This record gives sequence, structure tokens and C-alpha cells, in this order.
Amino acid sequence: MRSRWPRGLQIHPANNPLLALPESHPAKLTIIAHAECRRDCVGHEIEWPGRETFEQEWQSCLIGRRFSFSSYAYCFLSFDLILKEWISRPPHVTDDERWLVAAIPLQDALLGECEVAAKEQSNDLVLNRLPQIRRFNGLRLESIARRLEDDGLEMLEPPVNRNPLELLGLHYPGG
Repeated sequence: MRSRWPRGLQIHPANNPLLALPESHPAKLTIIAHAECRRDCVGHEIEWPGRETFEQEWQSCLIGRRFSFSSYAYCFLSFDLILKEWISRPPHVTDDERWLVAAIPLQDALLGECEVAAKEQSNDLVLNRLPQIRRFNGLRLESIARRLEDDGLEMLEPPVNRNPLELLGLHYPGG
């Protein structure tokens, strides 16, 4: 039986219970936006027949080292997204939800740095994908807010972490 998710998108089957949600629901839109970002942004630095190749590098002030569009894509888009909180409906705000509320603004700041570099180099292939990624990030936050509202939960302040490398998952102990 064919999945009822949009054709051509790789969506983890664990998300199938979300198919029952209305088309405009932020959780459903998040899953679709993620699959589209993964398709359109991950692995495009590698030459492959019939696929556009693009990349963008910049010196990141936020993380204090060189970074690239492909690094962003592999870090923040290349995984199987499962909206487990929407499926299991825990009666509390999860650590993952708190982490995302704190990390997504930093992910967007990295995209801002990428955008500056891409504009300087007239890299339209990267520039054209940034709104798509920002939409996904916004939908993730909207999905979290909607779950908390629907379940009568209040977001506690995310843990204070002054090191953006740790919050972004780009810092490794001893590294």
C-alpha cells in the first residue's frame, strides 16, 4: 500500500498517525517541510547526474570557525524526523522540545551568516533554499507551541547555555 504522504518524499512511517491531522496542522506541515528540505538541501555538494550541485562556505562568527551549507544540512536536516511528542503525547514538556526552542534561533542565525556569504558571492542556488529551511524551522517551533497549547502545558525557560557550539550539537568534549 502506498503512503498517503506526498509522493517522492521520504517520511518515516512512525509519523503515519499524523496523517489523520488536518492538512494545515503545524505538525503535519513540519513533517512535510522537513522531507522537502532533506530532498532539496542535503547532499547537493556532491556531483550526481541530473542534480544541481551547490555549496556555500563562510567564516561563522557564531561558532568561531568555517562552516558550510552542506555542514548545516547534514547537522540539522539529514536525519529521520519523528514527531514523537505528537504521537505519544507526554504529559510534560520534553527535553527535546526545550532544546529545540533554544537551538532553532541559533540555527536560524547560522542561516543568516550563510545568506550574507551567499549574497556576496551571488550564490542563487543556496539563496533560493534558505526560505525553505527557515519555513521548516518556524514550523518546528509552531508545532511545539501547538502541542503545548493543546495539551495544556507551559514551556519552562530553556536551560541557559552560553556556548552556542554545545547548544547546536557542534561541540564535542575534549574537541
